[in-house]
Amino acid sequence: MPPFLFLLIAFTASSACGSDADWLACDAIGKDAKRLECYDQVARSKGSARDVKARKEADFGKGAPIEQDLVIEARIERVTFARSGKSVVYLSNGQVWVENEAGRTRIRAGQNVTIKKALMSYSMKLESGIIVAVNRLE
Repeated sequence: MPPFLFLLIAFTASSACGSDADWLACDAIGKDAKRLECYDQVARSKGSARDVKARKEADFGKGAPIEQDLVIEARIERVTFARSGKSVVYLSNGQVWVENEAGRTRIRAGQNVTIKKALMSYSMKLESGIIVAVNRLE
């Protein structure tokens, strides 16, 4: 295997589910079987791909580095209004979002929505196709 390919794979694996120190510690093991066992243990300790995706979704919108192509799909459980008149949207996944501009769109409970990263904030697409600029509160 070319060295650059190994480094690319190691970097991708470490950023996906473990710290560089964990993976480098395994890399330092001389015997193949022991090194593989170490890699397996680190991967198991970080959780499955489903766990990693769930953690990314939970952190989505909190200012943490995220992947641009991550999209959250949920249902609006309820909508309240802040003193500013902005809609505060409570989703089925426990996340709470607030619209960036008050009164621009009527947001109602019961709709399915998708949220993704936009240029300076996030965009919430309603079932009707209307897109609302939002930011996460919780």
